[in-house]
Amino acid sequence: MLARSFYRIFAIIVFTIVSIASALAENNVLFVFDASNSMWGKVEGVAKIETARKSFHEMLSGLKEDVNIGVIAYGHNQKKSCEDVQTLAPIGSEISLISKKVNEIVPKGKTPIAAALKAGAESFPEGDNINSIILISDGKETCHADPCSVAAELVSRGINLKIHVVGFDISEEERTQLQCIAHAGKGRFFDATTAKELQKAVNSVSKEVTSAGKTVLTEVFRDDFEGREVQKHWMIQNANSETFVVEDGALLGISGFPDNENKGNAWFENIFSLQTGLPKGNWTATVKLKIEFSTGYDTFTLALYKDGDNWLGSQIYSYHDNRGSKLMLTAVKKAKGKITANSGLFVEEDKSFPAIQARAVQPLYLRLEKSGRSYTTSAKLDDMDDWIVIDKISSLRAPDTLGFSASQHDQGWGINKSGETVWKMDWIRIEAPFLQNQ
Repeated sequence: MLARSFYRIFAIIVFTIVSIASALAENNVLFVFDASNSMWGKVEGVAKIETARKSFHEMLSGLKEDVNIGVIAYGHNQKKSCEDVQTLAPIGSEISLISKKVNEIVPKGKTPIAAALKAGAESFPEGDNINSIILISDGKETCHADPCSVAAELVSRGINLKIHVVGFDISEEERTQLQCIAHAGKGRFFDATTAKELQKAVNSVSKEVTSAGKTVLTEVFRDDFEGREVQKHWMIQNANSETFVVEDGALLGISGFPDNENKGNAWFENIFSLQTGLPKGNWTATVKLKIEFSTGYDTFTLALYKDGDNWLGSQIYSYHDNRGSKLMLTAVKKAKGKITANSGLFVEEDKSFPAIQARAVQPLYLRLEKSGRSYTTSAKLDDMDDWIVIDKISSLRAPDTLGFSASQHDQGWGINKSGETVWKMDWIRIEAPFLQNQ
């Protein structure tokens, strides 16, 4: 459980110059189709070649247009030839041509996997591209070659290549070799014994290779507040241990009006500050929580924090006066005591505050996103389809410690409000852009 709470360092990839190059790179995927005689064998009463064809066609229908596809087959022209390897559709062919050529395959011969891998690697166009081979086979090499060594040699050529393998209805001995090919080829191995499993395997490997070169958000930190204590990666400033507890997989808190007279620039009570540091570059921090909007002045803040006069972040707060009640969402920056803020309505105004409380379908999600020097605030309730986004704020020297806290605001009137805000945080996570590449 504790392991989930710490940074997944291995997930943070430096992707500055590399990501720019990958945005311009071509994504090339070559399928190597087993058409050896053994593909006439049946699984669930259907010839394996027919099941493989069906899975292949269904996969093709879901492919994105920005992927260049090609197909090589072996064992379909001659019964006993170890040179029976043919390019049916070169990389970049139309889907209609690829489908036609795969439909014309008639299994006949041997299984020259090593020769097919060599031919496949040589078919990729020159350039700094992302190249993948997907081998679909029901057996091992039958031409006295070593496909594992061939796979290792091919990926060492510097052509940005991975070799993935889908094994269909294979023996333990065959599985050992096919797994070896995938391992040596820096790819993944997928095992299938039924038509359903084959479809799932083909779809999975296709999804993996077609998303190569895309930047996706990857979770690098998460705390689900398991156990009975706040984990050591949190430092609690202005701590009051009587007003928070970890139980039942959540952090529970009770917050009151800040005692600014006694704390000076202390900001709020119980500021949970993350001590393990943030990813370099861009990132997104999100919390899932429930808040009892019970006073009309309740506030929850997710921010980069230095001290009471220097912080930047996202706030959600309730607001109540003689005109009605509302929930507001704010992007706020306080630098040397000077406040800059962009605010927007989160939940529509109502005449009574209890109605706002009922409208705010919990839980809610509050987010702070860093992109360069800009920071964006957004939030949503559980019944909202889209995030509500506030205009970004910018900072050249933003604090580098992420923290969160709950309190009550005074709306600038200087009136000492009373009451408590009860809140419950299910989790907090940090995501960073991850270049899914070769």
